[in-house]
Amino acid sequence: MLDTHGMDTNTLIQLATLISVIPAVIGLMISVRAYKRQVSALFLLEYTDRVFCRYVERAQQASDVKARSADARANESFESIGP
Repeated sequence: MLDTHGMDTNTLIQLATLISVIPAVIGLMISVRAYKRQVSALFLLEYTDRVFCRYVERAQQASDVKARSADARANESFESIGP
């Protein structure tokens, strides 16, 4: 069966299939790119969370050490005053 432009139905179907596959491939490429970016962002968030938690823990330990030494100095000064 011939069209008015000399193309048969199978050729038109193949052309339509090719034209519809191109946007699908482009959409898939965009999806993969977005997925990679999302995974990279999640790794960055996890890394910064771990680094920040370590920093907070160290800061709390340093604060506790300072508080204990300040308490010890205060106790020593009260003991040196005596009754």
